[in-house]
Order: sequence, then structure tokens, then C-alpha cells
Amino acid sequence: MRSKSALVPLAVLALLGSCASDPPEREPSIASAIPAAARPWTRRFHEESVLFAAEVEIVGPIGLREHLVVAQDPETSEHVETTTPEGYRIVQRRKPDADDAPIRAHLDALAIFADQSLSVLESPNASDVVVSARGEVFFRVTKSGEETRTSSLRLVGTP
Repeated sequence: MRSKSALVPLAVLALLGSCASDPPEREPSIASAIPAAARPWTRRFHEESVLFAAEVEIVGPIGLREHLVVAQDPETSEHVETTTPEGYRIVQRRKPDADDAPIRAHLDALAIFADQSLSVLESPNASDVVVSARGEVFFRVTKSGEETRTSSLRLVGTP
């Protein structure tokens, strides 16, 4: 039989184990607190269209990433995702020694091709979705055939 002094540490361990609690669950993010279907979203990019440019920047509200797909090719581009004070940022730059394959993305039905870089910011401070393109920009709405060629272009979608 064990002595009483040997049982004390076992009793303390048992008490500590029963007092311990599971770590607190993380607070839900702003994005997960509101179901995707309930968040207002623009229809501006629902019409099939294509955008070619050297640089493309997309800024939008929480939920932007649910409407965006960015193709990643580690052989031709560098891809970085970070959380910043402004929001969630995605930056993809073409490597200097890469072939001519552009950076590809889709925002709803807008196909995006960027020769040099694509930058995305999902910000809790944004209300509109703004797509800014620079450097030999070509934009075409597929259904109507309407084309725009310019050095810079700004497309704004309001919920």
C-alpha cells in the first residue's frame, strides 16, 4: 500500500486536470460572422469580360476572396498572402526570368491577365469593389464586343 505522502502528488495532479479547461475557441472573423449569401455584393463583374494589363489591383470589402480565384504557378510567379492593418493582401509578381505567361485570375465572370503583377486587398473599410489596371490595358465585354484600349482603367462595382 502506498503511503499518504505518495498519494498527495497524485491527488494534486487529479485536481489540476479537472480544473484545466480547453483553450478558448477563436472569436469568429467578421467574414464568418455574416453568411456569404447575406453579404451585399456587386453585380458589376457578373457579365463575362476580359481584362489584360501590365499591373492589376483589386480592392474590395470582406467577402472579396469568395468571388476571386488566382492561379498560382511557382515557376513563373511569386505569390504572397499577408494580413496587414488594412486587411488581407494577396500579391503575385511575375519572376524576371519567367516566360511570357501572364498572371491569371477571375473575379466573378471577369477574366484577368496581368503581365507583371496582381495585387488584391480585402479590406473591412472598403464598400465598393475597385479593379484598377495600368500599362497597355485592354478590356472587352464578351457579349457586346465592346472594347477599350487605354493606358489605365478603373472598374467600380457597387453593392
